[in-house]
Amino acid sequence: MMLVPQAALSVGVVAERKYFVPYRDAMTRAIQAEGFEARALTNIDYADHGDLDAFLVIGPHKYRGRLKNHDRYIFAAVQTEQFPTPEAGAYTFGQERYEIFQEFAPEYDVIFEWHRNTARFLAKRYQHIVWLPYGSFDEMRYPECEPDAQAEPEYDFVFIGALEGVDGRRDALLEAIAKRWSVYPESQGVWKAKKGKALASARIALNIHFDHGATFESPRLFEYLTNGRFTLSETAADPHPFVEGRDYAAFFANQLVDKAAWWLNHPEERAAMAAQGRATAQKYPIEEAARTVIRRLLVEKARRNDL
Repeated sequence: MMLVPQAALSVGVVAERKYFVPYRDAMTRAIQAEGFEARALTNIDYADHGDLDAFLVIGPHKYRGRLKNHDRYIFAAVQTEQFPTPEAGAYTFGQERYEIFQEFAPEYDVIFEWHRNTARFLAKRYQHIVWLPYGSFDEMRYPECEPDAQAEPEYDFVFIGALEGVDGRRDALLEAIAKRWSVYPESQGVWKAKKGKALASARIALNIHFDHGATFESPRLFEYLTNGRFTLSETAADPHPFVEGRDYAAFFANQLVDKAAWWLNHPEERAAMAAQGRATAQKYPIEEAARTVIRRLLVEKARRNDL
């Protein structure tokens, strides 16, 4: 029962890219669990869902030019792209994305950012930036990675993501690993159950930056660690809530082979760090992120009512 009508809220959670659909579905479910109406959408659908109060757009760069009726709707976004910052770099890969962001940012009432470092950077220019940890959720958990389902891994390493990278850096680092150890044969196009099988099939999950900077790949780290995967990642600027050396092992590019050899030879240490990483990830459930979103949208709705 809605005791205060002004406190009602209905949200369309929008994402069309396969990368963000699990997050969209988890966020929709979590908002519904708090007693609010939420619908998972693939577009900002005014015709069939024009009765909503707000649209939460995941990956707003893909929806440029589609926002309208700003007096009628609250528009919120979850910013998903890597931007260049003084701490993390990523100037080669992120500069164009940041320029696109500056075009559409003023159209939104609130923008949520997964990376704390980037949120601080953006907040210096924009007042409507809110840090929102990516979080852990059921849609990213794979049965193959549960402790009671795990068999002896077939491969030493797995990397899931686009290959090449700036100056071919990902290919170069993976080739260095493949010269000495076994690597799961697929990286790109690995989704759903196939991804669970890939992660469970390797002793070490690798995270390699696309750019030469030190960006924190929050979705990938949360997914790896939520599934209890021991993770060897390039060092990142401010990987909060994770801590390098506690939740996962970190390396500089020139250290990869030596670090890989050490961790492969220390299975007990790998298991302990993987368990700690999983525990940290589970402290940031999507349900808490959803409550942050709901609070911010209700504040915006109240602000409009007071005008």
